Amino acid sequence: MSIFTVSSLIKLATAICNKATLKAEKQITAANKRKVALAMKINEQDATISTAEREKRIAQMMVKRLDMDEDEA
Repeated sequence: MSIFTVSSLIKLATAICNKATLKAEKQITAANKRKVALAMKINEQDATISTAEREKRIAQMMVKRLDMDEDEA
């Protein structure tokens, strides 16, 4: 005779599946947190690049004005 009943085997299999599901959900949550952190870092870098581009355009305009002032003088 077997020690295990069909019912106990089903309960055991269910518990194993639930544990595996919980572990997978934790991994997904961790991956989503990393994804959000990476997206925030990319947005921050994009903002820095935009600021640098804006400052570059301003500097170019200032150089043009200086060149125009020199031409007039």
